[in-house]
Amino acid sequence: MASNIVTIPDITSWWFRRVLGSHLVKCSAISVEDDKEISVTPIESAILSSAIKDNEPDKDNNAACGVIGLYFTPVNSCLDEENVEEFTSKLVGLYNRVNLCGGSKCSDGECCNSSDVSGSKKTSDSDRSVSSNKVKTKKLEVIHVVLPPHSGVSAGGVNMVLEPGADGGSIFDETSFRKVLKDLPWFAIPYRDSHRVVRLSRRYRAQIGAPTLVLLEGATGRLITSGGCERLNEDPTGARFPWTPRPLAEVLREAGPYLPGGKRVTSKSSASGSEVRYSELEGLVKGIYFSAHWCPPCKAFTPQLIETYSKVRARGNKFEVIFVSSDRSDESFTLYLRTMPWLAVPWEQEETRRELAALLGVQGIPTLVLLDADGSVITADGRGEVNEDPLGEQFPWRPKLVNILTERYAAKLHDYPAIILFVEGEDGEMEFAQSVLLPAAEQFAMLTDSLHRDEDRLLHFFVGCDCETSDLLREFVGLDDAVPLLTAIDIPGGQLSVMEDGAEITEQSVISFVARFLDGTLPATDITANNIHMAEGTISMI
Repeated sequence: MASNIVTIPDITSWWFRRVLGSHLVKCSAISVEDDKEISVTPIESAILSSAIKDNEPDKDNNAACGVIGLYFTPVNSCLDEENVEEFTSKLVGLYNRVNLCGGSKCSDGECCNSSDVSGSKKTSDSDRSVSSNKVKTKKLEVIHVVLPPHSGVSAGGVNMVLEPGADGGSIFDETSFRKVLKDLPWFAIPYRDSHRVVRLSRRYRAQIGAPTLVLLEGATGRLITSGGCERLNEDPTGARFPWTPRPLAEVLREAGPYLPGGKRVTSKSSASGSEVRYSELEGLVKGIYFSAHWCPPCKAFTPQLIETYSKVRARGNKFEVIFVSSDRSDESFTLYLRTMPWLAVPWEQEETRRELAALLGVQGIPTLVLLDADGSVITADGRGEVNEDPLGEQFPWRPKLVNILTERYAAKLHDYPAIILFVEGEDGEMEFAQSVLLPAAEQFAMLTDSLHRDEDRLLHFFVGCDCETSDLLREFVGLDDAVPLLTAIDIPGGQLSVMEDGAEITEQSVISFVARFLDGTLPATDITANNIHMAEGTISMI
């Protein structure tokens, strides 16, 4: 019997195939002069590098390159604005310096071979041959994402999502695409893969009218920094590349001593109004609360958080909140802090407040990030957790591997594929759905090391009950109202798979379904471009 057990496959390279696609364009092979179709190359040739031994690749020792840089540039800015061209030249210089010199002699602007590290777009074959003796694994690969006009994120953080053409293609001409990429030494998302461009620009919050450089760990896809442009401008020689942020605990430790809020209840052993050091918070779950007195949604959420905070602590839970202000003046900060029962980063720690926001990926306020006692992130959506659980009964709101598909979770479908089991809304059906999905979700989480990091998962598991969110999703991807119905819905990839009619839904059949989805053998149908756009627009509104 054991031989019939199906397990989810080990998918070492799956993250970049899922996120970036199976093929890329090699920019150095692009020509503007001819109309020949732009050829593509398997993504593995860009991301995976073979270790070098005696000038021969070791085929048994493939490894992901150290850092992947996603370089977003709006096509109109690339063709019309000198600042984008200037930054691209800086990035080419960094790319050559990091990969050709290996970084061993290139600190403080001293390069071991200046001819290899100029901002020239081209990198000759002879340079590559020489460099292969110096570095065993490529340290940086850049994937260029050419954005159509008006796509990305505005300065105010608002998504400006482009609708692809009716055939799924791009709406800007291919000649412009070729001009932007010609002679660059790296790779690019293909011209026709516009859905992926939209997905990437939203997921990594590419800016409108300016380049965006996002650095990811090559082996895992985890974010190193979304501020690559700022870091390279500050450090043009790349002496501190890849600009790995300081550990969160170190920043929090330096942010203190923390100020007490005006409504803080102190213990008998503590002096009223006394400051608190970070060391005194060891062993506590901490909520890092980004907010401001001038912000209407913050003023609405803060009283809710105060209520939940009080209820959680009253039950004996070790919980503290640290307020990180976005107020515009010391007076406004002080006035707001008087209403709070927790702690705050001092107003004068402006750089620390900015660093905390960058470290935790804060894009807007109010934001509540929950940290475990060991300092790891439990959830970046503490606000949603408090809204759904105002009594704090599920505190500290650790991520679940299987969730009910509600309005709050629907936004994840913009950026990630999901396994969704649609059932009736009765308690027995819901329990059944969660129980058969959980083993597959556990296997996937263990393989991808994302058991406690919800934001790192590239595949999500949901139970779709009889509700408006499920009905809207079914309508726009073209599903009937049959239940139970096991599906794999990949809106960014434009693909839909459904378990075959009459198949019994069990733990093992769900694992088999997920395994086939991951290895690409599960039959799928296309979700039309129009339905994808409508689904995204509708789900974002509900």
